[in-house]
Amino acid sequence: MNIKKLTISKNISKSMFFVFICLNAYSQSRPIITVVHDDGYDAVNTVEFSPDGSRFLTGTVNAHIWDSMTGEKLLTIQNEMFGVSSAAFSRDGTKIVTGTSALLFNLWDSKTGALIKEFKGLSSPEGPTVYTAITFTPDGQKVITGDMDGDLVMWDIATGNSEQIGDIGGVVRTL
Repeated sequence: MNIKKLTISKNISKSMFFVFICLNAYSQSRPIITVVHDDGYDAVNTVEFSPDGSRFLTGTVNAHIWDSMTGEKLLTIQNEMFGVSSAAFSRDGTKIVTGTSALLFNLWDSKTGALIKEFKGLSSPEGPTVYTAITFTPDGQKVITGDMDGDLVMWDIATGNSEQIGDIGGVVRTL
């Protein structure tokens, strides 16, 4: 599938959203999947596709993995303390990372939902911030986080060590 455009439309009153996929620049967008969240949370904070396009991930209070063709929910990853503010699949699609609103992000197995590792960031003088963007490096060995304060931090998955690699001075929206 060669996706040219993705539009997410949210129906707040019913905790559902529609996925519109435009296969080429001239086709009419129409919903091909309707997804209903049943965790009682009205906001969808993030939507990410797996590298092969067969699954997509939504972040609400929990992380949900869906089948891209049918809209069937494949997995719910419980995030009991904080909502999912950002998420990403690894390049091989076997892992996901989820960022939260408390300088915390988790590494998960994308097939089973098992927690692999938890990472805790340092609080700023103003208190915890939100990981607004997160991604894996191309080799899959590190994760880069961006937050509300503009900090960009690279994390080594194996050791948990981190290094600030930038500060853009404002909210990091995407990586």
